[in-house]
Amino acid sequence: MAALNTQDIKAILDEIDRNLEQMMNILQTEEQALNKSFGNYLVRIRQKSTVAAPDLVRKLEGARIVFQRGLDAIKRVPELAEPLRNLLQVNKMVRLAVQDYEGNTFVKISSYIGAITNICLGQLKYIRMRYEAILVGIREEIRVLWMDRELSRALRLILSVNQMQFKKFTLAFQRAEVLYADISLIVIQSGNAGFHQRIVLRMVSNRLPSAEEQKIIHTLFPGWEENED
Repeated sequence: MAALNTQDIKAILDEIDRNLEQMMNILQTEEQALNKSFGNYLVRIRQKSTVAAPDLVRKLEGARIVFQRGLDAIKRVPELAEPLRNLLQVNKMVRLAVQDYEGNTFVKISSYIGAITNICLGQLKYIRMRYEAILVGIREEIRVLWMDRELSRALRLILSVNQMQFKKFTLAFQRAEVLYADISLIVIQSGNAGFHQRIVLRMVSNRLPSAEEQKIIHTLFPGWEENED
C-alpha cells in the first residue's frame, strides 16, 4: 500500500477551516445587515402611521408584525455559527490524529477518515439548509407586503432580502464540501475500519454535542453506539 499523504490532508484541512471561518463571518454580516434593514422599516412604519389614512394604518400594522417577526427570525442566523465552530474543533481533532499517525500510534486515521468526512458533510448541508430556510421564510413574508402597491410605495419596500451574502455563503460551502471529499479520495482504507470507525464516531460525537448534531450522526451511522465494544 502507498503511504498516506498526511501533508496533503493537513493542507486541505487548513483550507476547509478558512472556508468555515468565511461562512461564520458571512452569517454575522447577514444578521447585522438584516437587523439594520428591518429596523429602518419599523421606523418608517411608525412615522407613516401617525399621518396615514385608517386603511393604510391597518396595512402598516400588518407590515410591522412581519418585520418584527423578521427580526426574531434573523436571531437564528448567528446561532448557525456554533455548529461551524464545532466543525473547526473536529478538524483540529483530525490534525492531531494525522500527527499521531505519523508517529505510528495505535489508532490509524486511514481507517476512519470516511466517517469523519461523512459527518462533516452532513453537518455542512444541514447548516446551509437552515440558513436558506430562514431567508426564504423572510422573503416570502415580505413578498406579500410588496404585492400591495399602496403599502410598498409608502414604505419604499424592496421585494426581497439581499441574496449576495447567501451566494457567498454557498460558494464557501461548496468549496468546503469538495475539500472534504478530496480528503476521502487520498486516504487508504485499512483492514480494521469497523473498529476504528467506532473510536472516531465517539470522538466526533463528543465534539458535536447538540441534539440536532447528534441526529445527523445517527442518521449517517444508525445504531453505532449499540455496536460499540
